[in-house]
Amino acid sequence: MRCGAGVEYDKVLPDMIPNGTVLTVTQEAVASNGNSWGYTNYNGTYGWIALTQVTKYEEPTEGAPIPHTRYVINCNESITLRTNPDVNATEICQIPLGTAVATFGDAGNGFISVYYQGSSGYCLASYLSAPVD
Repeated sequence: MRCGAGVEYDKVLPDMIPNGTVLTVTQEAVASNGNSWGYTNYNGTYGWIALTQVTKYEEPTEGAPIPHTRYVINCNESITLRTNPDVNATEICQIPLGTAVATFGDAGNGFISVYYQGSSGYCLASYLSAPVD
């Protein structure tokens, strides 16, 4: 956190703001290099944070699917995240046994819609636990 909108300004906190901290940005500014900054309050200290370093929370749109957490089960090492709900679809990545993923509902053909580490795709539902939330 800095006293102005840019890296050229002094830091107003000796340490980093912990990952996962929820902040409210009350004002936005663009620095001379084109980067966006937000003015916020962290534990009573006011200052500017680089918006490239934070994730903006968006309220879900009405009717949007609500994610559920499930775990990878019933496999030896990992399961395949695919581009389409089909066993012959292109592989996106492998998801290790025991890993938590966000799921968004039945995709048909025995598959479920999955979000994992920035990728959206499909996994066979038989390799995922029941929702835990």
